[in-house]
Amino acid sequence: MENVFKGPFILLAYLIGAISIASGAFSNDVVLVLGLLALLVWDLLYVRHPESFKGRSIESTNESVTRARTYISWFIGLYGVLIGIGLSQGDAAIQLSAALERSGTPTWVVALPIVLSVVSMLFVPVQLSAESGSEPESPNTALKMLFFLVVYLQKVVLILIGNLGVRVMGSWG
Repeated sequence: MENVFKGPFILLAYLIGAISIASGAFSNDVVLVLGLLALLVWDLLYVRHPESFKGRSIESTNESVTRARTYISWFIGLYGVLIGIGLSQGDAAIQLSAALERSGTPTWVVALPIVLSVVSMLFVPVQLSAESGSEPESPNTALKMLFFLVVYLQKVVLILIGNLGVRVMGSWG
């Protein structure tokens, strides 16, 4: 199992993400949901794997969580600007609404990346480690689960934005 996270199998996760994004061209919610579930399983297996955090310190894990949150905030800022531009241009707002309707995209799906981003950026205080001694401390379960949640939600937000973009561009006109 550990070769899955080290070897060329990591390309499988990227392929699943790309297929999930591309499924927007066909308004195929089943493929999107299956892709997101597959990535959920991938990330859960990674976090639960005993060797996955070997060599990763508390500080580096915490920095990864902070970095993922920062990236999400950038993506959402850009996403918000694009939606704002689309909605502030009189005719463009009507075209955007029509494109969403033609693509079969419910309005709540447009808001989902913003909601999930807010959840991932919530400050959740966790104890980083219970160990003490001369060895470098490794992250405890709470920090690992925070890592999992934020990193997984980053994937979901990016895939949803990409999927929505493909849907809207495919039905624009």
